[in-house]
Amino acid sequence: MKNTLLAIFLMSLLSSAFALSKKHIDLPSLDKSRDSIKLYLPKNYKDQERWPLVISLHGYTGSKNFQDGHIKLRNYVSKAGFVLALPNGLENSEEKRYWNASNFCCDFEDTNVDDSKYIKSIIEQVSNSSRYGRIDPSRIYLVGYSNGAFMANKLACEIDSKIAGLITVSGTADLRDENEKLITKGLAACKHNRAIKHLHIHGTNDKTISYNGLDNGRTGLQGVDEYMESWRKQNNCLKTEVVNEKINVSKLNFGKETIHTKWKGCDAKLELMKVKKAGHLIIFKKKAIKNMAKFLIQP
Repeated sequence: MKNTLLAIFLMSLLSSAFALSKKHIDLPSLDKSRDSIKLYLPKNYKDQERWPLVISLHGYTGSKNFQDGHIKLRNYVSKAGFVLALPNGLENSEEKRYWNASNFCCDFEDTNVDDSKYIKSIIEQVSNSSRYGRIDPSRIYLVGYSNGAFMANKLACEIDSKIAGLITVSGTADLRDENEKLITKGLAACKHNRAIKHLHIHGTNDKTISYNGLDNGRTGLQGVDEYMESWRKQNNCLKTEVVNEKINVSKLNFGKETIHTKWKGCDAKLELMKVKKAGHLIIFKKKAIKNMAKFLIQP
């Protein structure tokens, strides 16, 4: 049954992307080696001087179109009020798209491409555009799936980051540094001390980016509990003050399979959706996508 639902979902991704192809703008990249950026504007775009910008990043082997169909934030561009940008990562020699996001993932051919610089250039390009440049520089957000989640986390943690919030799905952060040494436990997520609102979503049965992490002695990824603890310190949340609620996030489950945890006393919101029995690709209900948009846009 689940395999049938998954097949139907993948077909719907392609059909929905095709059906909505005329509702977006293809913004040419300033980097000639890059594909155009898929840009959605809210209906009343000209009626407001400043809008939030959300950049949504696909996973390894994915694309802007797959990301657009998987995490359908375009449905809330006008309802929640934001500009949505979907870029493509570069293709490797096997024509698989990726972001150079961490030691763990996913520049496997060691090109050392600077994807942080590229995404920052998208922010500047959209912000400075005479046609589309109604962007609030204090309300720039990232949404990343898998490899895109690693990329969102990396960019948010850079010293000169302008990121005000992020949602990471099925992807965490490095367990080991570039010298293959374990990153000291108990540290905040970022080298800077700025609190950034953050929602993380992860399936407990994820076989690609394990919920419990991975360490192969060279590289590795943080488990979700360690990842959230580092972000709790980053956002200065109380250690034991949390609120847990059971909700339904996945279309493949008909009960309240997800534990939604919210930390208290934070300088910026911190939340986790632990999706029981879900794998790497979580098939989200409409309400879950709506709640993602609300998390980013609402104070």
